Amino acid sequence: MSNNIKIKEYKNGVEIKNTDISLEKTFTCGQCFRWHEKDGKWFGIVNGSCECLTQLDNGIYIENTDICKVNDFWLNYLDINDEDDSFQGDPNDVFLNRAIMYGKGIHILNQDPFETIVSFIISSNNNIKRIEKIIEKLCSLYGKEIRYADTVFYSFPTFEELSGVKLEDLALIKAGFRDRYIFDFIQVMKSEPEFISHVSSAETGLAKKELMRVKGIGDKVSDCILLFAFGRREVFPKDVWIKKVIDKIYGSDFDEKKFGNHAGIAQQYIYYYARLGEGDILS
Repeated sequence: MSNNIKIKEYKNGVEIKNTDISLEKTFTCGQCFRWHEKDGKWFGIVNGSCECLTQLDNGIYIENTDICKVNDFWLNYLDINDEDDSFQGDPNDVFLNRAIMYGKGIHILNQDPFETIVSFIISSNNNIKRIEKIIEKLCSLYGKEIRYADTVFYSFPTFEELSGVKLEDLALIKAGFRDRYIFDFIQVMKSEPEFISHVSSAETGLAKKELMRVKGIGDKVSDCILLFAFGRREVFPKDVWIKKVIDKIYGSDFDEKKFGNHAGIAQQYIYYYARLGEGDILS
């Protein structure tokens, strides 16, 4: 953690100052699906509980937590650490530098592997609104009820809670062909209880091959899972937006290896700018 980060505990939560994280950009850049803004606050279901975060001018405020949980969980989950080592871009890459300026404040979350694998299986050839709708249906059917103030939420179901689900049951979440892929992943987990541990401990190339043994996990989805759940910052997922940028801006000579261990955050900046940036960037 950077020495500049300041953490202060209050009666009802903890304030983290001197971090550049933008909750809006981080939660809307396509890496997660269960954070939503309401009345200036961001609500998300994480590790079986409803969490509430507020953006401050120079940091964030996390409700109903304490310094121990901030140190044990939040700093890692939100990737608030040594920001002096943040990606500075390339002086010769005008498009990338514009993307970094536009996406400044994006942090790559360190998410639960099981939830991330299921979520990105659902994401295949899908749009964000529909992904969120399918995931919420899955949670309401098989997760635990969580009450926060006057609102009911549902936890993401654990492997144990999904282990007895039949293929025909998954038709209720209306995921289309993806329900077969979710079911296949559950069967892999049942036959290989250490599957996630093996992916976590394997070097990146082998971890990718392990993930791609699961039906529905291809090149892009496996890279997303590795980046958002296993901390493999060297991967560079290529979805339709990234491929458009490569075709129009960089051409056939593009090689993401030039970004090294910053490839993942470079991808997030480029993706966010290409999808939401002002003007028709790719026209």
